Amino acid sequence: MDSLKKNFAYQLLYQLLVISLPLITTPYVARVLGAEKSGIYSYTNTVAYYFVIFGMLGIEQYGNRCIAQVRDDYDKLRIVFTELSVVHFITSIIAVLGYVFYCLLLNSEYRIYFLIQGLQVFSVIFDVNWFFWGIGKFRVTTIRSTVVKIVSVIAIFIFVRNEDDLINYVIILAGSILITRFLIFISLRGYVRYTKVDFRSLTRHFKPVIIMFIAVIAANLNRMVDKVMLGAFGKIEDLGYYEYADRIIHVPLSVIAAIGTVMISKMSNSYLTNKDDEIEGLLDASACLVLYFSFGMAVGLAAISPEFITLFLGSDYQKCILIIIILSISIPMVGWNNYIRTQILIPREMDLVYSRAVICGAVCNIITNTFLITKFGAFGASIATIISYLVILFMQIIPLFQYFHIKDYLKYALFPLAISAVTFAFIRLLARLNDNAELGLLLRIIIEMFAVVIVYGGLSYIYLRKKKPSLLNALIRKQRK
Repeated sequence: MDSLKKNFAYQLLYQLLVISLPLITTPYVARVLGAEKSGIYSYTNTVAYYFVIFGMLGIEQYGNRCIAQVRDDYDKLRIVFTELSVVHFITSIIAVLGYVFYCLLLNSEYRIYFLIQGLQVFSVIFDVNWFFWGIGKFRVTTIRSTVVKIVSVIAIFIFVRNEDDLINYVIILAGSILITRFLIFISLRGYVRYTKVDFRSLTRHFKPVIIMFIAVIAANLNRMVDKVMLGAFGKIEDLGYYEYADRIIHVPLSVIAAIGTVMISKMSNSYLTNKDDEIEGLLDASACLVLYFSFGMAVGLAAISPEFITLFLGSDYQKCILIIIILSISIPMVGWNNYIRTQILIPREMDLVYSRAVICGAVCNIITNTFLITKFGAFGASIATIISYLVILFMQIIPLFQYFHIKDYLKYALFPLAISAVTFAFIRLLARLNDNAELGLLLRIIIEMFAVVIVYGGLSYIYLRKKKPSLLNALIRKQRK
């Protein structure tokens, strides 16, 4: 359990760095580049990222699971790692060549930005994060990512000074991804070595990795199609607003992602060794952690968004406030979906259930965006996102009712939902009182954040301590060991 805590801490730091360090530059970049140039970056980055997804071909989650299953046998580890590496290399080369071909055929004023974004597409060749996650060495990926991202933040403040420096901004962000992945790749030598494998041994990975790829591409399509459709059918300024709101929303989601990435490895190994008692305890503890924290982060972000956006982005980005309030509804949904996916579906190799759910969600998102973006712009895209996550939620849990205590876990969402409504109303009333007191924005935000912790955190603690559900007891026992 100590190693599980350490891995969670490292992965949490990694996810927070991925999202939070760019947020450090956001107030500066938002004012320097403006909404239109920010929209151009978002559009080109989103398109390039689809090629990245194809290059990865679902290897990030599938490889994590496979490596975790054989990590205690070095000979099997070498074979599985080599097989997955060959498959990954082939798909990566195809993705790079496809992106080069796309850029050559592209007739767009943004071609130069697309070409620069090719750095992150090329970096897929060196991505071996999945191996280190599978063997539980999260420290390796976190330290290298930390160094590169800190340097990239410094570079942005030095080389991005006005609207004409959008090229520098793209080079810094895309280049930092390439450097990070390469540094992690050259660290493989101390942990595993390649071995000879034949083509027949590779074929056993084709079907599961393709199923996982379909799920991953659908999940990312669901997450990013809003931006592509806003760029194509909406206003580029709206895409800029949506991009910054999406970045802010993904800060709390990084906590949820950290839990999921660590638990894929742990749960895959536990299911393989039939540790039923440990599995039940981990599922209970994680359900408690995910539900209470996701509702807390959602209400906290939504409640302080009017003051936070004004201070963080400036008065020109007031549209972001409503976008964030709408998108914050998705945080508990994403938390629950991530919990089901990473701790039940993927470890138990129920990839088809996961694939069907995210495909249905992506299709729903595209259809609803088609109608809502043209009428409501970024607000419509936000509503479409909520609907799609709701579809995924139901599609994932329905097949599990006969196998797990899903209904019992879902009941734990009722109380945090209720106190979230109370907390939001209290914070907005407090904000009105602070407004009358003419307090500074920063002081108001600090007061409101402290109030969220007191109200939501205090009510949660009192309720859980009084009821003492079995999942909370399991969580406490695990922490004391």
